[in-house]
Amino acid sequence: MAETADDAFHNFPSSFNQSVVENGDIGVLNENYVQYELPGSINGTPGVYQVGGNWVGNVFNITHSFFSPF
Repeated sequence: MAETADDAFHNFPSSFNQSVVENGDIGVLNENYVQYELPGSINGTPGVYQVGGNWVGNVFNITHSFFSPF
């Protein structure tokens, strides 16, 4: 099965996650959830990488990763 653009938006390389968390801005924050956002592009499509989850001590547990195109 061929990958579609939508698949790429949900399946960007997990190696990007650390960069988004370390360099991104906080887009959503509450006591149970933090979402980091970092502008970028996939295959020439501009948008925002989103990585969300929760912190347990010094470990960030990722529960959501998505590329939101503009």
